[in-house]
Amino acid sequence: MGAAQVIDWDLWSQQQGVIVRDIFGDAADELDNLGVRLRVGSQMHGLEETNEAKGIRLTPVRFNGDTDNLLELRFIATKMKGPPRYVIMLIVGGHRTIQALHALATINLELWERFFLQSGLWIGYGDDRLPFIDLGQVLERNEPGIAFEGVYLHSDSNRNCREGLMIIGTLYRSILDRLNDVSNFASLFSRLKMSFVYPPRYRGTIQP
Repeated sequence: MGAAQVIDWDLWSQQQGVIVRDIFGDAADELDNLGVRLRVGSQMHGLEETNEAKGIRLTPVRFNGDTDNLLELRFIATKMKGPPRYVIMLIVGGHRTIQALHALATINLELWERFFLQSGLWIGYGDDRLPFIDLGQVLERNEPGIAFEGVYLHSDSNRNCREGLMIIGTLYRSILDRLNDVSNFASLFSRLKMSFVYPPRYRGTIQP
């Protein structure tokens, strides 16, 4: 029997800046090919890093200087307080933005069930999070905000991370379009439905 592989976690952390950018960029490109314009009207922020985490985030240009509303898509590699992992996070805050999410949560139950409910996603805000199993968990939440979080282990494939990003990124796009009075949640997710034979599942046993 061969010796067990020893992973250099310091080296792993150093490599994650490039990996995070590549996975996010590949996910956005795949969405572009499906007609989901993730990056249009949004700003990609530079790599944010600490000794134990590296990540990037996408925010709407329309929210520049707006302290009352929040919409952020984040992709983070971290080994803080747990195993080395990737976390996909969508943060929704502010009355208008939360109302846009609430509006989406009242339609197309079949798509929510297929892509989100009981998929291993977490829902909450800050340290207050629960497995996402029911749309009532969206509708009953208001201020200060709502966060969806999906986790993959460092050993999961980049493809899994890309597909998870595509799902949550399409929700980001749907909320942003809803704020612009465009209702395209069903059409965007129908495109993903044709792309994925089986929607991705997250590591729901691992906290973000």
